[in-house]
Amino acid sequence: MPPPIPQLFYITHRDNLPSILEHGILSHQAILDKGLSFKAIYDSGIVSLRKDKRVPGAERSLWDFVPLDPSPGASRPPQQE
Repeated sequence: MPPPIPQLFYITHRDNLPSILEHGILSHQAILDKGLSFKAIYDSGIVSLRKDKRVPGAERSLWDFVPLDPSPGASRPPQQE
């Protein structure tokens, strides 16, 4: 059994906070369905590929899920001192 994940992080632009407080943290698809405006901080070319990436057994795409990170620094190389 994998170890529990003690916390999850959602990275967004601060201009999105009022919408998050009103509507919650939503998937890209839910944002589009609701017609909400947002300030993107991601590479749209990379993220748009998630729209067509199907999740096995879920009959949905990655676009239907909220991207959460268990450790925001884990995927980045350590900083040089």
